[in-house]
Amino acid sequence: MIVTSLEVQTDRDRLSQAILDVVSSLPELHRRIFTAVHYEGRSVEQAGRASAIGTVEAACILAQCEHRLRAALRAFRREDLPHDAAESRALADLLQA
Repeated sequence: MIVTSLEVQTDRDRLSQAILDVVSSLPELHRRIFTAVHYEGRSVEQAGRASAIGTVEAACILAQCEHRLRAALRAFRREDLPHDAAESRALADLLQA
């Protein structure tokens, strides 16, 4: 049996809510593409076809959605950075990429 602390559950709830907030704020077409690929297991080509757009356009939309989500969740990753200054800087540099 896995035991989770209240803090972990709270962090998990905050992360889940942040993801839901970003996804719900996406324009309808973007939300359809994003959810089809990430939650329904469809390929970008299938998601584009289902939305009556080309694969290239669907891929661009997906990239925009993923960028927006990563930007919104960056704060969650930064909170988990180690306290060692050198390691923190190295990880912060990776997150900026």
